[in-house]
Amino acid sequence: MPAVTVLLPVFNGAEFIQESVDSILAQTLPDMELLVIDDGSRDDTRAILARIDHPHFRTLLLAENGGAANALNQGWQQSDSDFVALMDADDIALPQRLEKQLQLMKSRPRVAACGAQMRMFGSHYNRVTLPQQDGAIKANLLAAVSNIANPTALIRRRTLDKLGVRWDPAMQGIFDWAFWCELMLHKAELANHPDELLRYRIHPQQQSRDQRPLRPLFMQTRLKLMAQLFPRLSEEQHRTAEPLLQWVNPPGMSIAALQTGLAVLEQLLRQPASALGESRAARDALILRCITRWQEALERAG
Repeated sequence: MPAVTVLLPVFNGAEFIQESVDSILAQTLPDMELLVIDDGSRDDTRAILARIDHPHFRTLLLAENGGAANALNQGWQQSDSDFVALMDADDIALPQRLEKQLQLMKSRPRVAACGAQMRMFGSHYNRVTLPQQDGAIKANLLAAVSNIANPTALIRRRTLDKLGVRWDPAMQGIFDWAFWCELMLHKAELANHPDELLRYRIHPQQQSRDQRPLRPLFMQTRLKLMAQLFPRLSEEQHRTAEPLLQWVNPPGMSIAALQTGLAVLEQLLRQPASALGESRAARDALILRCITRWQEALERAG
């Protein structure tokens, strides 16, 4: 049984899958395996995978496309390593990624999952700096920004199995954020490695970044968080403030709704930290950013 199993779901990823696989098979950690879950690809992905001959490589071929969340759940069932890493089919892992993350996890046995810093490449370039500490990561989960990047994650199997948390296919394109939120709701400890360990590819074939069709799912998950983070406020207050915490593709709102929501955001700043482990300072800094953003929107509206 290897120490780490890397789960790599892929659907019609022929253009980049070889680079991604090669980057994992070139890891400096010898005690690992790569399990590629082909999610019903109809391009040349399976032909490329069939040509790979490596003792640490195996595949799981799914008959139909069921989405990345389902593919990860299937891969989890087919592995028994103490640690499970996640990887995307178009990204590139740096050689010491698994070795460095495993060192962190072994030195901090309470950490359930560890991400890392990463750098975007392809159609544009930018370093993505993510908070390293549990409290800041959890605070940022509220707005679904700057928390844990899914393809950088290393997860402790024992903790996940004990909590019974899995990836939810019903969450569609936000299944990864919903997964981290569930871990937060279970009070699991999260971390990010300080080093840059992944190259995150930006390219036209990626799924649309327009998250507006997913707004009902964002709202559903965020309201679950808000109920635990701000228990002294009512459900109606949570629903009034929730749209103003939607950082990417925020919804259009009337001036009256903005004013009411801003008043509730101000109340959020006066709430104590919850039992989930979020940093109150990081949480309030995020809320202040949202307040500033929407106040400027009001000023522009006039």
